[in-house]
Amino acid sequence: MSFSFGSFLLGRISRYVAIVFVLSCCYEFVVTNENARTTETPDTATNILEETGQNNTNNSHVSKHCIDFYETACGEWEKNNPFPDEDSSSTTFRKMEMNVDNYFWKIIANDSYHKEDWRLQTARAFYKSCVNSRNSNTARDGRHHLIDMYFGGWELIPSLSTNVNNTNKQKQNNMSNGLTNLFLPLLRQTGRSPLFSINIAEDIFAVIISPGQFAFHPDLPKTTMNESEEDYYRLAFETGVLQSNKTQLTEAFQTMIRLGKRSIPKTPNVRELTTRNELHSTCPEIDWSHVLEKVLQQTGYVRYQKLPIIIERQSELRQRCSEYRALLKEKDGESILRTIAIMDFLREQQKNTLNVHTIGMDYNLNSSSQPHFDEQCITRLKDGFPWTLERHYIRSHVNETHKTEVINMFNEIKVTIINSIPKIKWLNDEGRKLMKQKVSNMDVFALYSNQNASEVKEIFSTVSQYPIREDNYYKNEFYIRRAKYVDTLKTRLNKYNPSPIGTPEFRVAAHYRNDENRIYLYSGILQPPFYYENGSLASKYGALGWIISHEIMHAIGIEGVLLDKNNNRRTSFDALLSSKLIQSKAICLSYQYSFYDFTSLKAFQVSTQEEILADNNGLKASYYTYRRLLNKFSNNVSQDHHQSLTSDRLFFLSFAQSLCGHHGQTMLLLTSVAQPHVLEKFRVTGVLVNNNRFARAYGCPVGSPMNPEVECDVW
Repeated sequence: MSFSFGSFLLGRISRYVAIVFVLSCCYEFVVTNENARTTETPDTATNILEETGQNNTNNSHVSKHCIDFYETACGEWEKNNPFPDEDSSSTTFRKMEMNVDNYFWKIIANDSYHKEDWRLQTARAFYKSCVNSRNSNTARDGRHHLIDMYFGGWELIPSLSTNVNNTNKQKQNNMSNGLTNLFLPLLRQTGRSPLFSINIAEDIFAVIISPGQFAFHPDLPKTTMNESEEDYYRLAFETGVLQSNKTQLTEAFQTMIRLGKRSIPKTPNVRELTTRNELHSTCPEIDWSHVLEKVLQQTGYVRYQKLPIIIERQSELRQRCSEYRALLKEKDGESILRTIAIMDFLREQQKNTLNVHTIGMDYNLNSSSQPHFDEQCITRLKDGFPWTLERHYIRSHVNETHKTEVINMFNEIKVTIINSIPKIKWLNDEGRKLMKQKVSNMDVFALYSNQNASEVKEIFSTVSQYPIREDNYYKNEFYIRRAKYVDTLKTRLNKYNPSPIGTPEFRVAAHYRNDENRIYLYSGILQPPFYYENGSLASKYGALGWIISHEIMHAIGIEGVLLDKNNNRRTSFDALLSSKLIQSKAICLSYQYSFYDFTSLKAFQVSTQEEILADNNGLKASYYTYRRLLNKFSNNVSQDHHQSLTSDRLFFLSFAQSLCGHHGQTMLLLTSVAQPHVLEKFRVTGVLVNNNRFARAYGCPVGSPMNPEVECDVW
């Protein structure tokens, strides 16, 4: 009989967890003792909090706060923030993102704002091109220009094949000599081609050559492939290919499918050190020295010729090259490959541009009037010019005082969590030790790196080197895509810090990174309802403090405890036991949440359990931090009963109002499946029904919807 330590270990854990699970369930599904809860009536507060005072001491009347607190907190918000259609959502996060977008639109639309800032002027030109020159004519003209410039014309478009000048005719003849120049335009822009791809490895200082792929994926299911084929023809005809040339298009499409689906030996993703000569032996159809020069010269890295070269899946690349070699020998093979290359190039441009305006927009072409707000164009603006926008946003919205405040909140919440860990009786000493150590060593990225970092990233970025013009959006997008690829190469070659390929700091987001044991809180989140400049401790810790606590809790969740402070995987008995115990504690919450709409299918999934645990435990940690600081700042003088309850109500109200949101039916179904979080209403309700401090603050009697007899206590 075979025996392994792993199976023995898991067997021990399973038996141990089974016992603990039974005990924890018995502990968590508890009928609350009526006398253990505070049932006295809160005094009257102000505004929305006033209605809480309607509860009376004998619970003969239950206020609406104790029936549906989400409605109390967010009902009016939902009325004032409707979603426009069934495919849309309206949430506090989305509204905050719109606030950021509106700021960008205002500084871009106002030509007099920092008109001496040439980088902002470049971004302004791009936005105007997106709003005013996004139509079928400029789309076609832009594609023609790129085909003419990089391929020397195309015989399937008469206007390009008959009007090519001598220079372009020579260029086309040169491209007919092999595959190198045929794929070079796309390689220089994206690093990808149907035959092979080029990049700089992140983990090692070397050029990586790997098998390529088509922009039109030939291995899709039949239904999707039919749609892809329709898109293929539509793109060709919109670009100017005549219907009479459909036969050539079809032949190229079928050849692409054949090349993509042809049997290629399955090989492991092995990396091998190689040379230019060995590359030539693997694929003699490519002039590797020329390709590497044209791609890497864009970076300005002068020693690119001395970079080591790594090839991935060499046998696969060799077979692909032999297939292309065979195709070149077939009748019309060269012409077919040319069409494949151009259509692949056009598809790549199409994937990264917005659709043309279809109604009433052509009149805006070359308009000098203030460009209107276009959400899609703002999104493309943020993607193309993030560091210019970041520089202006950081300097106008946040400062060192804000940064210090966020860091202080983070540190105070850490203190609360670290001090509470020894009280977790259901974990063993080793589990508590790990949690404490990991939280103690955790760091925070607060709002922004420094005031000058954005300008440094602008200098590193390549996009400002290209001719961005107001009159052709599609050529601008081509340059932006190329700049992003070059920036990636430059950053990996030069180890830029700050990096021009990172995440913009104006994002409305917060997250935890295991590999750094660090939480990120970006500057876009420092606005209502998460932050009010002169807000009280209760409002700040109820919203922003909860976000910080939520992210910290991910470090010590079901998956988090399996990684140490240095992101090393822990496989010890204690680590596995801690993870299983935490998950067993989540079962109570999963069962409870499974009764909420659109939640039953995912309530027991680990990703959703992680979010539910972080929500519940995060609010408790933030609450205890706020109460500790309130006591500290009042010199340990207790608040009177009225002040204490009013302050607590504001804390819970601030939490709930940070999570307002509702969705159209289509978006509702998508969100409920695609997101690990439960819907906003149930994030609020699920946390508060398990929080006896909330029930006390709002005087909710035991057995009322917001203070059920059965509750889950995880932390």
